[in-house]
Amino acid sequence: MRLTILNDNTPAKGLINDWGWSVLVESKYRFLFDADTRGEVLAHNSRVLGTSLRNLDFAVLSH
Repeated sequence: MRLTILNDNTPAKGLINDWGWSVLVESKYRFLFDADTRGEVLAHNSRVLGTSLRNLDFAVLSH
């Protein structure tokens, strides 16, 4: 299983941070767990981290 943190409340060099938390889970299924409040944060960070948000099996919104 691979977990890629796309957003949390702590800034990191080259990444945009915003309130919230989001992780890309890659295992038997590939899915996004929680989504940031701003799509541009996820898009930017996924590009910087070298991962794609295309071809997800599903997404989970915890609240």
